[in-house]
Amino acid sequence: MADTDPATDLPDTFAVVPGERTYTAAAPGHGQVRVTLTARPRQTRDLPVRLRDNLASSTRGATISGEGVGLAKLVDDNEGTTGTTVDQPSAAQKVFTVDLAGGRQVVRRVQVSALPEPGSVARFQALRQFRVWACDARGRVDCSRDADFRAVYTSPADAFPAGVPRPTAPALKMRSFDIPQTAATHLRLEVVANQCQGGPLYAAEQDADPANVTDCVTGYSGAQKVGITEVQVFRR
Repeated sequence: MADTDPATDLPDTFAVVPGERTYTAAAPGHGQVRVTLTARPRQTRDLPVRLRDNLASSTRGATISGEGVGLAKLVDDNEGTTGTTVDQPSAAQKVFTVDLAGGRQVVRRVQVSALPEPGSVARFQALRQFRVWACDARGRVDCSRDADFRAVYTSPADAFPAGVPRPTAPALKMRSFDIPQTAATHLRLEVVANQCQGGPLYAAEQDADPANVTDCVTGYSGAQKVGITEVQVFRR
């Protein structure tokens, strides 16, 4: 819509009809924010936006490792791109490690998006619950071993809640999660469940027709694959 970057063709102003609306702001190397603005007729005003450094941004030098497809998309500051696990991931293939930008950091918050890029995964394959692990590389600890990491946060089971008949975009968009203050050079995101696996409304028998399989995990061939769109990490 608009930006202040002279390298783009976008203007630095935009016009809207009167009323209250929420806008999404993003920039390379920074975390995404949503800003609510109430516009009045014939009003001209600034839209203040404060963007915080994203320590998991590849623009800042963060890197991500693990077994999956398009994992760089998890750390590209872009909610429009999605990385995935392999089709039938093992437990080890559901863990992705981010080497944070700038070395050792004290982190207090993460943002995660499960909104799928069109054509990447189905919405039933979108992330629902996750766990965060941390490692602080120093001395003989280099964060190359599972034993170097400790669990610091487990999201609610419905971190990305979804209803029937299927997960919708508002439920899967970027969300912020406060985590315990943690000193780390590396953070790991562990997939606990996707919508198919973790959504109680998609489990077990949902109708009186035994010929119609309604349990998502047993009735859907893509039940094990998981899509993750963005991971962002902040000092506060």
